[in-house]
Amino acid sequence: RLLFDQAMELDVADTNPARLIKLRQPKRTKRRRVLSLAETKWMLDVSTDPAYPWLNGTLSLVVRLGLYAGLRNSEMAWFDWDWIDWDRRVIHIKETECKITGEKWVPKDFEMRAIDVKEELIDALRRERQRQEEAGLLNQFVLPAGSPQHPGYRGKPLSQDATEKAFKKM
Repeated sequence: RLLFDQAMELDVADTNPARLIKLRQPKRTKRRRVLSLAETKWMLDVSTDPAYPWLNGTLSLVVRLGLYAGLRNSEMAWFDWDWIDWDRRVIHIKETECKITGEKWVPKDFEMRAIDVKEELIDALRRERQRQEEAGLLNQFVLPAGSPQHPGYRGKPLSQDATEKAFKKM
């Protein structure tokens, strides 16, 4: 571009065709901070503390989904029980439609993927499914929305920032 600009100044060129091209700025990424083993253990321990009953008691599962599967907040909010392949220990992140509202969710950048997870996470998911069934909370989504004060949200996905807010409170 600069060369063409100089050529125009010297009357060697009439126009600068490079000015018609728009270049995107390179994506800047933050350096990721990896949790220490002590920090990870602290998170796992604290998330099971009854003093943190947020997200209908699923805060412990949110921590495990983040640590063991690396799920994004929006993926956790839309995490459907049908995504789990219990026998192969795989979570399939895929497009989902809320059976109540018909609202559709698509993974970021249409990144459908399969994640192999530890047996420990599968066991936590099994325990959570049973707990929700016994408490009458079981519906399409792993992390149930709504509360006794807001029963109208039952069966719908969590708001996408609910997991982040609960995590920050913890």
